[in-house]
Amino acid sequence: PPLRTVDATLAVGSSSGSAYYTPPDETFTRPGRTWWPLGDRDRFAVWAEQTTVFHEGVPGHHLQLGQTRVLGDRLSRHQRVGGVAGHAEGWALYAERLADELGWFDTPGRRLGMLKGSALRAARVVIDIGLHLGLPLPAAEARRHGPRWTFEVATEVLRDRGRIAPHRLHPEVVRYCGWPAQATAYKLGERAWLAARDEARTRLGAGFELKRWHTNALALGPVELDALPTALRAAA
Repeated sequence: PPLRTVDATLAVGSSSGSAYYTPPDETFTRPGRTWWPLGDRDRFAVWAEQTTVFHEGVPGHHLQLGQTRVLGDRLSRHQRVGGVAGHAEGWALYAERLADELGWFDTPGRRLGMLKGSALRAARVVIDIGLHLGLPLPAAEARRHGPRWTFEVATEVLRDRGRIAPHRLHPEVVRYCGWPAQATAYKLGERAWLAARDEARTRLGAGFELKRWHTNALALGPVELDALPTALRAAA
């Protein structure tokens, strides 16, 4: 019951380009909240934002991080208030994909919003790795932008390839520059969650039940990606 409320809150004056989530406190005196930065907007397009609801809310971060609060002392305090970026953001991307598998994007436009988000996540993996390792741009991009990554080139590529909203563009690239590998952790985490689910389905056969698997998986709390497959096998 304490998790049945998740607030949607306008982040007035925020410098963040992207929506973000804050979990309930440990005694549930404060609800979980999804925060939407305004940017230059006074209206929000549902087709582009529904996938954010599934990522930040349910079945994404609110369900995942809220579960650690519900479990209380069955997890260590470090597990309740700490986290692993690949595990948490991987689950949230998995939650978007799960929503698609369950048919929750109920119009073509809303599903297009989910695919638009996927394009952004793919583009920023290339930017994150290329920028921090000093790698050359892919040939097609090099012909348009030059051979090497810079802040300005990353901004142009994210704008053109990531289909990102204008108000998000600059804060996103600042984030990639100041937080190496965080953007890549999303996709690595999603792949780890999908691989673990596929392994459980194969191993358990007719005994695999998706709801029970999700419950057991979230009850583990945050887990490093290298240890996730073994931990999930034990939980099943």
